[in-house]
Amino acid sequence: MSTRSSARLQQQRENNSSKVPPDISGATKTTKATTAAKPARTTTGAKIAKPTTTKPKDNPPKKQKVAVSGGAASKESRNAKLEPNPAWAKVKGKRGKLRLVVEMPFDILLEIFVHLEPGDLLALSRANKDLRVLLLNRSIALPLWTSAFESVKPAPPKCPEDLTLPQYANLLYGRRCMFCDGAQSLRVSWICYLRVCTYCLDKQTKFVQSNFKAYTREVYSVVPYFSFRKDRFYILVYSREACERKSKELARLTDQPKAQLEYIKQEKKKIAGRGKRLGGFLDWESTIATAKYKDTVTGHNVRVEALLERLAALGYADDLARLSRDAIETLPGFKGSNPLTEKGWEVLKPKLIEVLEEVKNIWYQEKMSEAVSSRSHNLLLVYEYFLSNHRDLEPTAPPHGQLLAKLEPFKTLIYNTPPSQDVTQADMLAHLDQIPEIVKNWSENVINILLSLLPQEQEAGRKTKGGKGTSKKGKGPVPDPAVLERATTIFGCNRCPPSQSELLLFPHVVSHECLNYRHGKVPEEEQWDPNCWWIECHDSQLEFDEAASECASAIINALGKDPKTTTWKELDEDNQRVECLTCRKNKRLVMDWRHAILHELAKHLDEDDDTRENRWQMLDSESLAQAYKLESPNRRPAPERLCVECRRHTIVEKDQQQSVQSPSLYGNYRERLGKNVKKCPSGHDLSKTGVYYRYPEEFKTAPNAVKI
Repeated sequence: MSTRSSARLQQQRENNSSKVPPDISGATKTTKATTAAKPARTTTGAKIAKPTTTKPKDNPPKKQKVAVSGGAASKESRNAKLEPNPAWAKVKGKRGKLRLVVEMPFDILLEIFVHLEPGDLLALSRANKDLRVLLLNRSIALPLWTSAFESVKPAPPKCPEDLTLPQYANLLYGRRCMFCDGAQSLRVSWICYLRVCTYCLDKQTKFVQSNFKAYTREVYSVVPYFSFRKDRFYILVYSREACERKSKELARLTDQPKAQLEYIKQEKKKIAGRGKRLGGFLDWESTIATAKYKDTVTGHNVRVEALLERLAALGYADDLARLSRDAIETLPGFKGSNPLTEKGWEVLKPKLIEVLEEVKNIWYQEKMSEAVSSRSHNLLLVYEYFLSNHRDLEPTAPPHGQLLAKLEPFKTLIYNTPPSQDVTQADMLAHLDQIPEIVKNWSENVINILLSLLPQEQEAGRKTKGGKGTSKKGKGPVPDPAVLERATTIFGCNRCPPSQSELLLFPHVVSHECLNYRHGKVPEEEQWDPNCWWIECHDSQLEFDEAASECASAIINALGKDPKTTTWKELDEDNQRVECLTCRKNKRLVMDWRHAILHELAKHLDEDDDTRENRWQMLDSESLAQAYKLESPNRRPAPERLCVECRRHTIVEKDQQQSVQSPSLYGNYRERLGKNVKKCPSGHDLSKTGVYYRYPEEFKTAPNAVKI
């Protein structure tokens, strides 16, 4: 059955068949030319492209390697073309940025290399393949290496015969391990001609010790050893490569005993020769280290001077002059020996300014602290002069000298005056007439603070109950200041440790140590200040001790006095004793009123308050005399009766300036005066000059309780 097709397709097939020559239809072999002209095969019904009349473009032929005839002639021609740089003509691959160096004229390169040292030639030989080929070419580079070793300073020992000049340069100036190319913990052996890191020394594949049994004693005798310290011991190791080489050579000469002995003799002689040259290597190494150290010190000094000049130009010359050399070395950028560049200076400038500003502030605080301490001492002498002429202020607890420095007008003189300006005692004495008003105002302020701590009496007339620190402040009328002098007005300090806590009476509460210095964290800007306010930064640590006050009331009632009017001075002057009836057993426990309060707080505080009034009893005259007799070795010190004139400070003229002179430290003014004495040991009439009293500040003091 024939396939159907259009007349157009039949006409196309006829045209195509007419173009094919009849003699190649059955041909089995064709040439390249006929194959190129052969049309593509098509299947039945396939669409045949129309013949085109355009001529196809000829593709350019690929470059192919062409064999050159005449080997000798071709080699000469190539040498002629590469005549300027024959040493690196056959180097393949990329040559990097140093390709421009090797493309320079050969004569110029040689002229440059003549002026280099062996270390420079060694570095160049490792920088580029082209340079390596050039500098390791014996015919070209040997004069360069020889000239470099002759001109280098300091001159190293002569090159050993068994080393080439590049190898010798690597031994002297190399900075890498010869096995792993490491750059840390390097050890040099001038006998072995090796530079090795400690990591390779520990590896058994590189070095072996003499107890390694793979080699004989003869092998170790002809191999130089490497000595290094490890864990406080010196260890001898041998290069495994050298041992293998010597072992093979000795094995080869096993059948020739005389030759083997001669070989061993010659190798030992070589090793001995290396040992003789060891001193020269060590001297050269020491010379190099000394020269390097001098260069480092010189470069460091130049860098430091450059930095100091730039900082002086910024106005820090005075601040730098105050610093020691060691302190300057700690500033940023002052370590090192590299020259100071503009870029490096721009990086260091803000850091140095920040550090120097801090140094300036520290120096100012130190100087200000010294100035404030000196000025406060001068003020203290002036203040003591004032008190020695106003002994009537002693009972009122005048402010401490450190506190007076915080008050005007002395605050301006002490704190607001620059530290470079002197403030003398004469400057303080100029404001002497203002001290009475300052003392008066301060005393009133302190009295108001203490009165505000006292509890207000309730309508029933009894104080609020509570232990230490539990009193309640009322809003009633302010009590009379005379209340502070009562024996029942007792304060406590929360800052004191429990083992050292004590009861505080007025006016000794004002001079209590814990209230006259700072506690806790002090602000950084005030750490240099030696002075502080009274009760500054810890106004909550002082409180009225209500439990002790109630105990004092019960004991005062037992003494037959009124707790609302009796002062602690009256009780000390009466010098009476009371007995604790609760503690009476075989003997009677007797004590003064101060120890009675402490005993009540320590032993009977938790007992019923209603029995407190009946717990204490005053001694009769016979028992009192017996108690005095037992207490006589530890009698409570009486108030000191002192002469006013003997302790009076005076003003003297010195160098046209007024200053305060303290009384003699070794005079009779230190002696206590009896109660009926009318003249002091210095001859002053006490009826005219007057006396004043100084009471012990401690609440707990002798005599202790006794048993009768």
